[in-house]
Amino acid sequence: MRTLSKFTLLLGLASTLLPAILNAQAISERTYKYIERVQKMMEAEQHDEALTYLNRVQEFKMTDYDTAVIAQAKGEVLATVEMYLEAAQSFEQALLLEILGERSNQQLRLSTGQLYISEEHDEKGIGYLEQWIENEDEPRAEVLITMATAYSRLQDYPSALHYVERAIRSTEEPRLAWYDLWIALNFNSGRIDACIPILEEVISLFPSEKKYWNYLANMYLSKEQQGKSLAVLRLAYEQGYVSESRDILRLAKLYLYEGIPVKAADLLARALEKKQIEPTEKNYRLLAEAWYKSQEIDEAKGAFKSAGEKSETGEHDLYRAQMHLDSEEYEQAIEALEAAIKRGVKQQENAIMMLAMANFQIKRFDDALTALEKAKDHPKIAEQSKQWRVFIIEEKQRYAEYARLQAEG
Repeated sequence: MRTLSKFTLLLGLASTLLPAILNAQAISERTYKYIERVQKMMEAEQHDEALTYLNRVQEFKMTDYDTAVIAQAKGEVLATVEMYLEAAQSFEQALLLEILGERSNQQLRLSTGQLYISEEHDEKGIGYLEQWIENEDEPRAEVLITMATAYSRLQDYPSALHYVERAIRSTEEPRLAWYDLWIALNFNSGRIDACIPILEEVISLFPSEKKYWNYLANMYLSKEQQGKSLAVLRLAYEQGYVSESRDILRLAKLYLYEGIPVKAADLLARALEKKQIEPTEKNYRLLAEAWYKSQEIDEAKGAFKSAGEKSETGEHDLYRAQMHLDSEEYEQAIEALEAAIKRGVKQQENAIMMLAMANFQIKRFDDALTALEKAKDHPKIAEQSKQWRVFIIEEKQRYAEYARLQAEG
């Protein structure tokens, strides 16, 4: 896989090498004319003709200096037509003659190293780039990243980490992709903890890159630092960087885990209203639990009702019924219990007895007795329902007698 763009590879080649060759004072007049002709072909984009011409010229007997100059020119043409390995080999021929001077050699080390690495000849490329770096006061960050990439492919992670960090620290505007490489190298070398401060740095420099907030939150979770994970997601949400359904739900669950249910409930309610999360049974159940733990019972009842409407089990209706009974809201409890029974709630026995009790509490004796009729099909409550039936009939009679006496005044 080639890791360098054509633009990067040609950087400093077409714009510097041929003009530099033409300006070299040690070049012979004959070689000067060769290079001048090649330059005109290059300007006319006659690359194949230039290569054919240079191959023929290389057959001539020349001084070492002229030989190096021709090899350098040929390397430039080869790089231009994306024959990168051949270009690197041609530049290498020029370098090995050690005659072009330090300035030209330094440029050739850079080009040769980059070209070899682009063709995944990493060890050779690294050798030339290390020589280039040693002779530069301030090596370009892009070259340091190339070194990091090459060392990474060789699985020499310590060296790769050295160069990627050096690259990032050498510039005021490091690229996001470099941080990606830094994180990946730490991860691959088992230095998981080291990823956390890097991710913290990334979100400070690139806050709008949403995925890194999630990466950092996940890292904290992997370290069982739920509080820090919550803090990261909370800040991301407040700044508008959390909008995906799964991330909102995770934030809500972290609020619940950390004992802040009211925050979870507010978050879920807003997300449902804004249609950021789906109005599913599961999500309404989570909202109901959050409201309940926040002691917002009325809100919890409403959420359980919405969950029940999305469900076919009746479980949520039964929970809601119990809350209505606790609040002595018997008519609402009856409605919830009837819905639970209709949907086939598993705890049928409990629902039947609760329905009878709720009707009894508001003097709906006949409805209570009707509910108890359903107990015949449930052996677990058959005996209890008989006792209740006797009691309700007696209460019905007493209440009727009381009502009659009241009417007679």
